[in-house]
Amino acid sequence: MKRQPDGEQLWSVIVETEAYSQEQPACHGHRRRSPSNETLFAEPGRFYVYVSYGIHHCVKRALTSMTLG
Repeated sequence: MKRQPDGEQLWSVIVETEAYSQEQPACHGHRRRSPSNETLFAEPGRFYVYVSYGIHHCVKRALTSMTLG
């Protein structure tokens, strides 16, 4: 939960978790590096947010750097 400067509270609920390595086709970085998935290749801990099926906002967290080899 986070409180905005105007006092409004922002919150969400985690309803599902998954984990993929770059070698798995379900990983958004599997095929190639692109502007839309660049966050997955940044330093660990960054959040990658995308919309699934036009209605769900999803968050992925990069746990290891893809550029370290």
